[in-house]
Amino acid sequence: MAITIVDNNERIISWNKYTEGLLNMNEKELFMRPVESLYPPDEWKKIRAENVRQKGMKYRLETKLVRKYQGFFDAELSLCVLKDNTENIVGSIGIIKDITKLKKTEKKLKESEEKFRRFYENAPVPYHTLSPYGFITDVNEKWCQILGYSKKEAIGKTIFDFIVEEERESAKLSFKDKISSKKFYVEGHERKFLTKASEERTFMINDFLSYDESNNVNSIYTIIEDITGCKKTEKEYHEKLEILNEKLEKKVQERTAEIKQLLEQKDEFINQLGHDLKTPLTPLVSLLPILEKTEGDPKSKEILEVLVRNVNYIKNLVIKTIELARLNKDSTVFDLKDLNLWEEADNAVQDQKYRWDEKGLKVKNKINENIFVKADKLQLDELFYNLINNAVKYTTYGGNITIDAHSDGDFVTVSIMDSGIGINDEQIKYVFNEFYKADHSRHDFSSVGLGLSICKRIVEKHRGKIWVESPGIGKGSTFYFTLKMSKNRGLINNQ
Repeated sequence: MAITIVDNNERIISWNKYTEGLLNMNEKELFMRPVESLYPPDEWKKIRAENVRQKGMKYRLETKLVRKYQGFFDAELSLCVLKDNTENIVGSIGIIKDITKLKKTEKKLKESEEKFRRFYENAPVPYHTLSPYGFITDVNEKWCQILGYSKKEAIGKTIFDFIVEEERESAKLSFKDKISSKKFYVEGHERKFLTKASEERTFMINDFLSYDESNNVNSIYTIIEDITGCKKTEKEYHEKLEILNEKLEKKVQERTAEIKQLLEQKDEFINQLGHDLKTPLTPLVSLLPILEKTEGDPKSKEILEVLVRNVNYIKNLVIKTIELARLNKDSTVFDLKDLNLWEEADNAVQDQKYRWDEKGLKVKNKINENIFVKADKLQLDELFYNLINNAVKYTTYGGNITIDAHSDGDFVTVSIMDSGIGINDEQIKYVFNEFYKADHSRHDFSSVGLGLSICKRIVEKHRGKIWVESPGIGKGSTFYFTLKMSKNRGLINNQ
């Protein structure tokens, strides 16, 4: 900043180096220069009117000074009179600060404030400004229009005075959390207000917090969006949706009952048909093998072999179909007992020993002998028979079949793994469907496509699950199923 000393005749007699640069004058131009020449006429009159010298006072003011070749500039001037030992005024000292940039900044700030004020006042959405204690310090015209209050009625009151009574306490708690959050923006939340006409309206509140230099909240600027209409529409929509859901649920129940009835009729029809077919099949199954043995003509014998094979296929199909229909009935109840899992699996393995011996298969039963399950013996025998039979059928000569089990909390998971032809992802989707056959077994008269479907029904009747996994064609497959573990017998966990 520039420092100048003037004598009693108000002529410059001393100055610092910064003064020359600030006024754009050299030593010759400054020495004994009348101070009056540095000011516009109006500014000098203002200074003289203060009569600083006579009052013997310190004085600070904003004024304008001359800068050579560049006109006037804004300056802050601090003056102090100088006295001798006898208290006579001998001159004065002045400190000059260039505030041109500051004045421009203030001007821009003032213009910005005016623009903000115009925007705030004429905005198409309601605004209000709050103090850190929740008092309203300002509202715009839209706010007044929607809530029906004048500015005079709103400013000075707390925002809680305009919130419906049942939400005031929660609003106060929320406001405290907002103040202590140290956030610039607080995400929108719903709040109900009461208009001057006692009409309840719902607003979406969006708060912007302003902080002072000490990082304390000094103001809260709030935009409120009237969503009363949306909430009403939303409520009506939900009411209509509830009515529609009730109608749909009723319709689904009706359709479910119809489908259940149709399935029961289907199972009853299949059961009856199966029993009806068994009657004529019985003599055919008994007599055809006798005729085949007594027939001497090779061609006739070949025909009888075909007949026997087909009649046995039909017989097997009828038996399996009747079994599946029985399992589908809700009235079918299993006789659950505590069964040793290793023994049941071993019985099934031994029952088919002649078949896996013929193919040179190695069958291992690795189930822990202390595992007991809650199951129907006849159905568990059928389950093991079908799955082991399936493994033997599709495992190539010299292959391996491994039966194992481990506990999963309240259930036991049984696995039957083979090194056979495997299953692809597409086949896995349908393998438990009724009458499904993979391409390689479609013309196999020993399979009617119901074995795995029956396994699925047996497991589900035991409240268990069944599934199959395979790395792919030629890489074997593993069938899994779960059964409830017996609570009454010991278990050595085999994992």
